[in-house]
Amino acid sequence: MAQKGWITKQKRKKQVAVWVYHWYVTKPETGKKVEHTRVVGSISHLATEEDAWREIDRRQLQPKPNQSEVPPGGPTWMPNVP
Repeated sequence: MAQKGWITKQKRKKQVAVWVYHWYVTKPETGKKVEHTRVVGSISHLATEEDAWREIDRRQLQPKPNQSEVPPGGPTWMPNVP
């Protein structure tokens, strides 16, 4: 079972500061919580925390209930093939 998560600002050595999304996932095999992180975007591009949450929603990074993993980089889209 996953939770909504939280975001933080992190400074980078050679890049601009970024928003980082953190969340815990409970591994079904062990029952232990493991923290996952994903860079959401730069603070220069996403000026406020609200903008960062919108980007998380847009990229569908928030884990669903009973989901053990979030796809790397957000959702994978398949083109409509006739």
